[in-house]
Amino acid sequence: MKRFFFLFFLFSQAFATQDSIVLFEDGFKSLAGVWSTSSHKQKSPSVIIWFHGGMQSPNCQKGLIAGKGLFELLNDSNIIIASPSACQNNHWLSPSLTSITDKLIDSLEGHFKFSIQEVHLAGVSDGTLGVLAYSINGKRNVLSRLLISSNLSILGDFQKLSQIKKIKTGKWLFLQGGRDRLYPASHVLPWLYSFCESIGSSCNIVFDAEGEHDWSYWVEKHPNQIRDFRFSKLP
Repeated sequence: MKRFFFLFFLFSQAFATQDSIVLFEDGFKSLAGVWSTSSHKQKSPSVIIWFHGGMQSPNCQKGLIAGKGLFELLNDSNIIIASPSACQNNHWLSPSLTSITDKLIDSLEGHFKFSIQEVHLAGVSDGTLGVLAYSINGKRNVLSRLLISSNLSILGDFQKLSQIKKIKTGKWLFLQGGRDRLYPASHVLPWLYSFCESIGSSCNIVFDAEGEHDWSYWVEKHPNQIRDFRFSKLP
């Protein structure tokens, strides 16, 4: 049976609360972390879905902690960040994870009592595949996307992807490093530049020749690009 429900962590601070959600899809259980600021009831907050790396790891609980770093960096007084878990065969490109992501957003609507029509997406490493998959198959409109240390070239022809209508809406920001140990710039950058040229002015690449693969490097060296990745509304 397909079902989902909330479980709450007993964790809170003066200006932030962390919750958890357990979601089921076709026999797969995904644990999701949710971080929110205490002012969320004042007005509709910005909603960001975070897609963690290591999508085929045997650890099926990565989502419980994955979004915390972005939440702390943004330090936004009106924000919700939610992070589902992928693992093993239930990776970000599988239909079950797109469905789970939409169920997660449905749950946020029910808990926080406001309609979510638009979201922001962020991912690191192969979590960026989740950003792409939801952009194509998800129910909500995507305002903006942050992709750190990505390798979308494994999906093939950039021209076919860039012609998909939903891909052309919203903002794309890629942070890519020249010292990425998993995705060499010489292989990834030509694809990325061609993809962005096909998308247009809403697609941008920040290349750091010294940039490394891990999230920690980008937080230290490029915090402002991360903080500013969101669009407030679609054109």
